Amino acid sequence: MCKILLVGTGFTSAITTSLLRKMCQKHIYLVIWDKARGAGGRMSTIRNPSDSSCTADLGAQYITSSQENYRDHREIYESLIQGKQLEPLCSKIEGMKDLPLGTQQFVAPHGMNSLVKHFLQDADEIHFGHYVVSIYKCGKQWVVESKSGVKGMFDIVILTMPVPQVLDLQGSIQEIMSKDQEMKRNLQSVKFSSRYALCLFFDSNYKFNTGWDSKYIYDDKIFRYVSFENRKRNMPASPLAAVFHTSIQYGANNADRELNDVQNELVDHVKEMFPDWPEPEYTKCHWWQYSQVMTPYMGQPGCLTIAEHPLLVAGGDSFMSSHIDGCISSAFTLTNKVSQAIKAYKV
Repeated sequence: MCKILLVGTGFTSAITTSLLRKMCQKHIYLVIWDKARGAGGRMSTIRNPSDSSCTADLGAQYITSSQENYRDHREIYESLIQGKQLEPLCSKIEGMKDLPLGTQQFVAPHGMNSLVKHFLQDADEIHFGHYVVSIYKCGKQWVVESKSGVKGMFDIVILTMPVPQVLDLQGSIQEIMSKDQEMKRNLQSVKFSSRYALCLFFDSNYKFNTGWDSKYIYDDKIFRYVSFENRKRNMPASPLAAVFHTSIQYGANNADRELNDVQNELVDHVKEMFPDWPEPEYTKCHWWQYSQVMTPYMGQPGCLTIAEHPLLVAGGDSFMSSHIDGCISSAFTLTNKVSQAIKAYKV
């Protein structure tokens, strides 16, 4: 049996896990490590500490799929729709740009991380709080070590974290890149935008009288987007939460500040913009250092083979494009590459 480690529990990792399970069935043992406390990556969902039924998406807000992408990835979308993890977006989003004919849009009624959890069910083991810091080659396997000292040996390793985190890994990967300067330069050329997300949980008895459910903001110095989570998800009777995303420029200009200072500034700015809003019951601010891919890996190959024997491969939207379909495309490319290696392993 081939033991495979996937690093990260974002959408690419989840889809890859499910595809590998279907393709290879019982010939593989799938282990997932993630540095966070829960699944989702940039599709994370948080809960109101005083009301677990009230959730909010801090990262990805909804899904937009072109006619071509939906056709190519119908298997993935139908699985989510049939599992009631996705449904059509029906809320009013003010300021949204016009979309090409045939484009489909969806929301996750149970939160965006439910999409990830739907596919992670095919993993054999999932471990959170495992921050991978080094990968060393040991014969025909990889020795992977976490920040806390946990070690594991694997036949194949799949990296799905943002490229800058791949570049920070120690061990054999540094030796490989030192010998392949073109690969290293291409990895270093991948660029991300950064932004802050602010979530405000409100008393469920308060009714907001706005003409929109979500809104793109084009004339503000700080915020770029705001959404009422319950209304965005077609659930107007659910508890209230509002999510704000800052602009890319604000994120770049304030990257080195203390999170609490930024949170206080963002909350004060909300009060300036919406002075009639009540005080929130709970506030959460999150720094997305790697928010969206601005410059993907050259050629957008879907995945990158760092080493062939044993296989060490990286994937994710860093190697395609920064949207859900980019993650799905990368997952298919990763699965094809890994399945070839598994066949050779079995021989």
